[in-house]
Amino acid sequence: MAHVSIDVEAPPDVVWRVLSDTTAYGEWVVGTKEVVHADEGWPKPGAHLEYALGIGPVSVGDRTFVVEAERPRLLVLRAEFRRLGAAMIRLELEPHGQATHVVMDEAPVEGVVETVHTSISDTALEQRNSVALGRLKALAEARAATEAT
Repeated sequence: MAHVSIDVEAPPDVVWRVLSDTTAYGEWVVGTKEVVHADEGWPKPGAHLEYALGIGPVSVGDRTFVVEAERPRLLVLRAEFRRLGAAMIRLELEPHGQATHVVMDEAPVEGVVETVHTSISDTALEQRNSVALGRLKALAEARAATEAT
């Protein structure tokens, strides 16, 4: 399992609003080019996003479902990678005064991604997810600053 965390200088509710914003998904999730469909109820359990994932001119369509959501502290997602399998992503938001400690765990649960899972793939996921949390932090902190004015 890939495990990363970051401290965000914004309250959990602000971080949650970024996670709930389907237009922001492609800004913080590494590799996402654009969201092509979002259920109106996102991030309620059962809701899903469909998006183009890729690098440069190469992209594939993938989707992510909400498995569990407890505003503003927990979001569990199932990311399905066409023909490659699926992964579970758990985001926990822990309040620390006016800041938030965000913990992200990701583990392959099905298909090729689970079969070839190794400590090397955990390291690669941790690097990718560290970048994603850095982007989430920047978005949440910018939103918090805007809302404070």
